[in-house]
Amino acid sequence: ALEKNSGKTSLSVKIIEKFSADNKIYAIKGTVLRDFEGRKGFAIHEETNPDRQKDTGRLLAAGAEKVYWLKTDEEHAEEGILAVLNKIPGDACILCESNTIRKYIHPGLFFMVQREFPAGAKKTASQVLNFVDLVVISQKSDEDIIYRPDVINLLNISENGWKLKK
Repeated sequence: ALEKNSGKTSLSVKIIEKFSADNKIYAIKGTVLRDFEGRKGFAIHEETNPDRQKDTGRLLAAGAEKVYWLKTDEEHAEEGILAVLNKIPGDACILCESNTIRKYIHPGLFFMVQREFPAGAKKTASQVLNFVDLVVISQKSDEDIIYRPDVINLLNISENGWKLKK
């Protein structure tokens, strides 16, 4: 996402809800910390509680097969994401929320979510803007978040993973 509170997890939930009935979708939430709880390395947490009111719980409740939360320092981000990917079957579709992790993997699609009236890009977003396939604008209404373009209906899953419809 280009900024905090842009609606990225709400978009992820909608994508998982739409595609999880017919596809194995695994979700990854990646957090790169400057001070990784006073230590070096990474930790992987598997979310098991769909009732938890955190992003990981919301992703699991939406229908993801499994949800992993990778917490890492910058130095170990690549090692951490590779460790998470080793836990996921090769035939699964992966939805990953992270800017920094994009520097270490090459996804089928890479979106950035931005509020309708942006407050300024996060540093991590600026570092990977050149990799973006699509910038999605989020607009909060009274009851929901509207995304432009309507990425939910532009997405498709093929044998090679996530694709945008032509």
